[in-house]
Amino acid sequence: MTQSKADFLSYIEHEKKYSDKTVTAYSKDLEDFEAFAKETLGDQYLVKADRPFFRKWLFSLSKDGFAKTT
Repeated sequence: MTQSKADFLSYIEHEKKYSDKTVTAYSKDLEDFEAFAKETLGDQYLVKADRPFFRKWLFSLSKDGFAKTT
């Protein structure tokens, strides 16, 4: 887990007081996004990610049956 991800999850857990289930869901979502990004863009995914990439990711979620509000 990257330090940024750990910091974010800690923030939503302790500062925002999100439930354990919500924090776990966010963690899984971030892991899924990272896997998709690495598969699509390679190791430099954070540098290469742009608006069209995010649209592609969102489209892949809707194709997999996730609602727009997910």
